[in-house]
Amino acid sequence: MDDNTAALIEAMNHLITSADAAECAKALDAMRFPARAWHVQFYGPMSVLNPWLLLERKDPERANRMRRIVDNKRRSVGLPALWDKAPASPKAGTRSYMRDYMKQRRQRLRRAVDIANMQRPAKDRIIGANRLEFERVTHEQWTARLNKILDDARERALAEGHAHLPKDESDELRDAFWAGIDREMDAAEEKALAAKPR
Repeated sequence: MDDNTAALIEAMNHLITSADAAECAKALDAMRFPARAWHVQFYGPMSVLNPWLLLERKDPERANRMRRIVDNKRRSVGLPALWDKAPASPKAGTRSYMRDYMKQRRQRLRRAVDIANMQRPAKDRIIGANRLEFERVTHEQWTARLNKILDDARERALAEGHAHLPKDESDELRDAFWAGIDREMDAAEEKALAAKPR
């Protein structure tokens, strides 16, 4: 057994037996696609998972097979799967997804307006028709950025011989993008608050 194989087995065992396995799985999913484009790694206790990140870059299909192996081994000892969840009703899932998406869209746009107003004089607040236009332009900018990420991913998938970008990968890219938007707004809000006179 070479060092790489031993390290991968150690990573798998960590995901099967450790108390923080669910948190580790979420962290792996968040780094899944960045790991395929750049050299990224974990630090601290999660560094045991770095061989898995390297595998995501070198052999994504094998990494997917390892996910299934981990889930099967967890089930065999009475633990819940980390990735293979039972799907809900497709129609119910679609309605729930759209409802959640629209709710999150409204919340993000409202927050974007609030942050922009924090950076403006009181007499120059974004209200009424200007607010609607600001939300429209902001949403268009976000959508353009997300579409660029998805288009690039589709091109990579085609270059790798896939007919299309798998839905789970598309969903993960979308989730990562919106998490990034939330972080951008966190930073902007913190900066705006710091700039306010005490």
